[in-house]
This record gives sequence, C-alpha cells and structure tokens, in this order.
Amino acid sequence: MEFRQMSYFVTIVDENSFTIAAKKLHISQPALSRMLNSLESQLNCKLIERKKKKIKLTEQGIFLYNKAKKVVEEFEELKDDLNTYILNSKDIVLVGIPPVVGTFLVSSVVGNFIDEYPEVKVLISEQGAKLVQKNILEDKLNIGFTPLPLSLVGFNVFPIYEDEMDVIVHKNHHFVKHKSLSLNELSEENFILFDDTFALHDYTIQSCRNSGFEPKIFIKSGQWDFILEMVALKKGIAIMPRPIANRYKSDTIVKIPMKGEVLKWKIAIISKYNRQLNKSTKLFIEYTKSQLLSSKHNL
Repeated sequence: MEFRQMSYFVTIVDENSFTIAAKKLHISQPALSRMLNSLESQLNCKLIERKKKKIKLTEQGIFLYNKAKKVVEEFEELKDDLNTYILNSKDIVLVGIPPVVGTFLVSSVVGNFIDEYPEVKVLISEQGAKLVQKNILEDKLNIGFTPLPLSLVGFNVFPIYEDEMDVIVHKNHHFVKHKSLSLNELSEENFILFDDTFALHDYTIQSCRNSGFEPKIFIKSGQWDFILEMVALKKGIAIMPRPIANRYKSDTIVKIPMKGEVLKWKIAIISKYNRQLNKSTKLFIEYTKSQLLSSKHNL
C-alpha cells in the first residue's frame, strides 16, 4: 500500500463522491476507480460499497480511513513544517518566476547572482504570475517576480523594471502607416492574447475596458512565439512587451509603439506583507534591483 493510495482513498471518503474526489485530485474518475480496485486487491478486502453515486464504507474501510486520515494529516503538517523551514533558512532563496519574465528579463541576473554568491542556494519555481502571487500569500515562496498591477493584495512591492508595450500587426495591415497607436484605435481588431494564467491577460483586457471597449479575443495562448506566429498569419493583432516582441525576428510583422501611459510592462519583486525575509533573500532583492535599475529602461 502506497501513501498516494491512502491519500486518494481518504479524499474519496471526505468528498463522499468519486466524481468530486477525481476533480479535486485532478485525475479521471476511471483512474480513481482503478486505484481503489488495486488497493482493495492488495488488501484482499472490500473498502467501499457504492450505492446510487454515494459511497458507504465497510468495516474494513472505516478502520483504514481512521488510520489513513491521521497519516495524511501528519504528512501535510510535515510538508508545511518543511516549507516553513526552507522559507526561513538563511542561505536559501525560494523564488517564483513567470516564464515570460524569466526568459526575457531575469535569467541572466539570477545566473550572475548564483556565480557571485555560491553559498546561497536559489530554488526557482517557474509558474504563472497569478500562481506566484497566490503561493507567496500561502507561504510557499519567499518572493516572486510579477508584472504590475497585482491581482491580489497583501504584498511588499519592489518595482524593478519598466518597458514599453507595442502593437504587433501583419506587414500588410492598414495600421503599418501609423507611427504610434492608442488603445481605443484597436477596438475593432481581433486580439491574440496570452491566456488567463498570465497577468498580462487580465491587464490587457482591463485596459481595453478602461478605454471604453470590450476586446474581441480571437486566440489565447501561453506561448509568446505562437502568438506572434498567428499575427504573421494574419489571424489578428497582439499587444506585447517590447523586449519580447524584439526577440521575434520576422519580416512579416510590424511593431508599432503605443501612445501615452495606458499600457506599460512593469515588473516588480513581491513578498508577503507581514513576512520577515532572511538575509539571503534581502541580498537577492537588492542585487536584482541594482542590476535591472541600471538598464536603460529603469524606473
């Protein structure tokens, strides 16, 4: 009997439903049923009686549930204690970095920091900005990089970088004659956006609404190069941070600056408001700020 089997069994009982338990565990219902059948086969006893989509524990099931529930709770407590230890360890920096920010902005900075301070262990978790914010609030990360504005509250915010946003269009689009574009000039266009795991997704939509229109979203993607490929195929327009757009080399698309202060790519390091940061994390923040604030697009 494996811990995963115990954990899944406890979830089935707690939810009193295979369907709900499967959704919570992010697996299919047939896979969850196979797991239970395998567990019952290993133990050579019946654990659950199914009756009209509800479940009823056998005597053996009740016994196992009571024992397994304690094991699962102790394991979760152990994970929390270990995570707290890592967060507070003086030589460990646990940092969340969204893929786009990591690729285009901070990968070299992190690499240089590791070279200069080999005694500090930097543990990087690559995840979307929304998840970075959530995991900091849940004490699963020391700090994280995120675009501004924030979708959640309760953070210390250290702005580190700002750059322009460009409108990306096909070379034959009528916009190519424009030296710059305002957001409300895009109201009739088909938008190709980052998907809703990206902070830029919400930021772009809200900025359009603030300008008086609902954007017509044609395609969403988690891949910046796919988005620009779709623009190159005349499937719509995109709004993209300039450092990202500049990475895409193609004669098929044109990058047009945006007018005014409506949309900017602003990046910050964030930490939980009431959490005391260890010395290594503070050192990492100051090092990153000094590196990025020296760039030509600094705040």
